[in-house]
Amino acid sequence: MALAGNKCDLDPAQIKIPLETASTLAKEHNMILAETSAKTGKGVQELFKKIAEKIVISKMLSENN
Repeated sequence: MALAGNKCDLDPAQIKIPLETASTLAKEHNMILAETSAKTGKGVQELFKKIAEKIVISKMLSENN
């Protein structure tokens, strides 16, 4: 599972949820956290890459058990 903090292209004063809060939530739920922007595409490709890597690792671990 992943948590995407969208609108990272905005001025930091406009951000509604602090990165610390998102980071805590992601850690509590074992989620990937990424700051992204749908407007510019920033961070989107990297997030999908992290998700794919996590799926591959999870699959490899389940096959070894």
